Amino acid sequence: MDLYSKIKSLQKDVVLPAKEDLRDLLLRVNKVLETEDSLFDSLNYRPQNKRKAPGGLLDFQDNITTIIVPDLHARVDFIPSLLDFKTEIQVDGKTSTLSVYQALEKGLVRVICLGDGLHAEKRAKKRWLLAYDDFYYLENEKSEALEEEMAEGLTTMSMIMECKCAFPYHFHFLKGNHENITNSSDHGNMPFSKFAYEGQMCYQFMKAQYDLKLVASYARFEKLLPVFVRGKNYLASHAEPIREFSLKEIRDAAIKTEVIYGLTWTKNNESEIGSVEQMLNNFLDDENCFYFGGHRPVMEGKYNLRANGKFIQIHNPEEMNVAIIQPNKIFNPEEDIKSVN
Repeated sequence: MDLYSKIKSLQKDVVLPAKEDLRDLLLRVNKVLETEDSLFDSLNYRPQNKRKAPGGLLDFQDNITTIIVPDLHARVDFIPSLLDFKTEIQVDGKTSTLSVYQALEKGLVRVICLGDGLHAEKRAKKRWLLAYDDFYYLENEKSEALEEEMAEGLTTMSMIMECKCAFPYHFHFLKGNHENITNSSDHGNMPFSKFAYEGQMCYQFMKAQYDLKLVASYARFEKLLPVFVRGKNYLASHAEPIREFSLKEIRDAAIKTEVIYGLTWTKNNESEIGSVEQMLNNFLDDENCFYFGGHRPVMEGKYNLRANGKFIQIHNPEEMNVAIIQPNKIFNPEEDIKSVN
């Protein structure tokens, strides 16, 4: 089965992945991530950290159209809708209209997902409350609500992993604050709870439904994820940077875990003043560039502007919006943030 058919099949039949299927998929995607610094030696887009492993930085200086995808939060229709979405692709000064999947096959587009694959959050508030009742008051008996939640989340992440395996140089998924399957408080992580004890409930479910070895493999996947992207005319991370970070710090994020926290957990108005502007000035040549993030929801419209208009939040949980960055065009959020639905 080709990738497109596989993604459509996953969308049509949203069930918990079989243990062997998920185990094998994790082995494949982890192998890609573990060797990402050497997959395309001449490009060197993911420089090694001090431990000689792929670092936290993705660094692209080519002229490829880039699509930035905000927080997914177990929305199983988002990736299939994105792959079907037709958009203008600029190649050598010429413009072609292709579906994102066609453009990925031809190596003409780069997709950057900003993280947060699991946890349906507000749209599934009632389901989370039902799962909480099952989980605690029924003493961990089988919870249909939690199983439905995890089926959506793991199906969404299976799509992400399949795309990463198929298009390792052109499809990327950054670590968000919800990439914490063990609900830990180390390596820049914080335990997560909002409507229920989502982080702990997911961890308990994974251990019961699968096993500790598979959970460890999933946790390894999360730790292998990059946290930051520098493109030719943009920067991106899951959250607004809590302070100014250097490229060296970001490259060594797996060692300097305050960097992971500072690029995945920042609240609105928590970032040090001038951090975004200084990073744009330090890392990019053109002043007409922007820093993109998700994490904090956009409650109305397609985007929020922060940091004197230089940081663009694009995560509206009610919509399937993406930012399309063309290599030789100044980004205009009114024109270039589009719905793929």
